[in-house]
Amino acid sequence: EHHDADISKTGQVFLPGANGNPYGNQPAIKYTVKVTSDGTTVVNVNDTVEGSAVTLDTTNWTAVSNKGTTITPSFNEKGFSLNNQSLQDGEEVTITYWGKVDTSKIDNLLNVTYNETGNKVTLTGDNIPEKEVTHYEHEVGVNNLSKSSTDVSAIDENGLQTVTWKIVANSNPL
Repeated sequence: EHHDADISKTGQVFLPGANGNPYGNQPAIKYTVKVTSDGTTVVNVNDTVEGSAVTLDTTNWTAVSNKGTTITPSFNEKGFSLNNQSLQDGEEVTITYWGKVDTSKIDNLLNVTYNETGNKVTLTGDNIPEKEVTHYEHEVGVNNLSKSSTDVSAIDENGLQTVTWKIVANSNPL
């Protein structure tokens, strides 16, 4: 009988005040870890936030299985573990959690290093090879800027017009 599992990790930066940022004026990273099973297996997942500028929010997370299995990772300020978790064939477990970013601990917001926002997740289990995924956000600043006029007034008595400009920063999440 075939047994295997795979793991992936993504992160999405939410700038201060961005729609969906649960921390208001503090930048945040929303992490998503997915574990998929090919065959029935037992796995261990260890996720470590290694970056000095990221603090994990241990109260804001979800863990969902496409097979309805109850998933309860154990969190601390620097990551989570999920030990001896039985997975069914074709099961996909998605764990989502948040890290708050302290920008005072980042030297250059447009060239962030692994040491500042790095994160590593390791998957081990019964009869499957160990797998490790590393992830970090390399930018926590402005990634795009656009400007457009939204309104032009009629010509006033002095022959002048007023133009209203709309400036959009970070229309595409990092």
